[in-house]
Amino acid sequence: MRPLLITPARGVLVHGIGGARIPAVLVRDGRIRAHGSRASLAAQAPDAVVLAVDGVALPGFRDHHLHFLGLASRLVTIDCAPGHCASNDELVDLLRSAAPGIGTQWIRAGGYEHRAMRDRKPVDRWDLDRAVGPRPMILRHRSGHVAVLNSAALASLGLDDTAPVFDGYQHDERGRLTGIVHDGEADLRARGLPRLSPEELAVGAERASHALARAGITWFADLGANNDAMSFDTLTDLTSRGVVRQRWAMFEGLTSFESAGERRAFAGVKIMIDQSISSTEIADALYRAERAGLVTAIHAVDEAQLAVALDAHRKFAARAQGRGAHRVEHAFSCPPSMIDEIRDAGLTVVTQPGFLYEQGDRYLAEPDLNTDWLFPLAAFRSAGVRLLGSSDAPAGPLAPLLAIQAAMTRRTRAGRVVGEGAALRAGQAFGLYAALAPPPAGETATLAVGAVADLVVLDQSAEPGCEVRAVVMGGSLLVHGDSIVPALP
Repeated sequence: MRPLLITPARGVLVHGIGGARIPAVLVRDGRIRAHGSRASLAAQAPDAVVLAVDGVALPGFRDHHLHFLGLASRLVTIDCAPGHCASNDELVDLLRSAAPGIGTQWIRAGGYEHRAMRDRKPVDRWDLDRAVGPRPMILRHRSGHVAVLNSAALASLGLDDTAPVFDGYQHDERGRLTGIVHDGEADLRARGLPRLSPEELAVGAERASHALARAGITWFADLGANNDAMSFDTLTDLTSRGVVRQRWAMFEGLTSFESAGERRAFAGVKIMIDQSISSTEIADALYRAERAGLVTAIHAVDEAQLAVALDAHRKFAARAQGRGAHRVEHAFSCPPSMIDEIRDAGLTVVTQPGFLYEQGDRYLAEPDLNTDWLFPLAAFRSAGVRLLGSSDAPAGPLAPLLAIQAAMTRRTRAGRVVGEGAALRAGQAFGLYAALAPPPAGETATLAVGAVADLVVLDQSAEPGCEVRAVVMGGSLLVHGDSIVPALP
């Protein structure tokens, strides 16, 4: 690979978020090797490819919580996001028209969000039966926690109204399965729900990697609650074949962690809070993960789940010798009384401010939701809580720039403001996507000599409304303008 000389045209290179400007950088073998003037660096590497920055170059964005394999799957299924259907009838029509192009196998669809539709009523097996008839179908909710199966799909998996199932399977007043399943992915897999073929998954993974690249994301963490050795091996294989271009870390699902299976190089353990697990059991899992040298990430969206997470950490702290760099995922709705507890427990909050823009109008319409507690980013920072930014894609909007703008302006899609006093300054908002996690804690991504050459070039100063114009990953120019380009020769 030829060296890469990155130099300002009419723009600037920034050492790190809020850091000093530098004149130019020389990239060789995937790392930044020198700073200096364009002339001096060109003399060191006369064969270098020159990338002249017309804007501002920053360290590449890091998405600390998404579901890459879920995103890849979504990108090869029927898209039922709110922009494509505004009612249940429109959803049925969309599925009916798209199904013939799916071939003869299972029909898969995703992105469905009933709360953003006029009906505000979940679809069920009979709605899907109207759409696709006798072909088996699964429709996944945008949240990633709900799936809807039609009658043919239930029958294919050996499920009828009398089948013994866990509480996630919904029944109607007549005792019939509605096809709606909450947090049932592992159970559905065990019953025979087929995975995407390797060819289908590779297509989706390439699309997902390109989408991340266009958004300026050069590193991500996959936080799938059902991640296991097969998930890790799949993503490793896709990366080794050049299908996935980003660097990444993966957290293991708790079920996989507690199994006696073959270990992989997971970065941590994802723990879901639901009625099936107590704070004592979570504390035990924290202790085992700590002893294994792993970070834990507890899914805690609201006050009730945060209370369970904090109680678990209190019990864990009574047993542990020290405190690891453990995380709380989401904390969308956090009362002020819990912020100091989160800090005192040494927890990092992994937040998704993009939801303020995309779902903020729905939040404001919820009568039982205290909007003063929504994404209290400034309060977290003032209290000394470490924050990391992420998308939760495909559940949330992928683009860090959209999330950064939401963290700074607190504006919804309709232009309404949600908690203006909780806004972050520009450097703080950009910093959410520059920190390195998992450890070492406290580091930030920079353009320092010796650092991995991951850069994102914005088309203007780092302010709301800017766009990604180029992305360099590991010294390779991956995005230039609107195009994905191969690695440099």
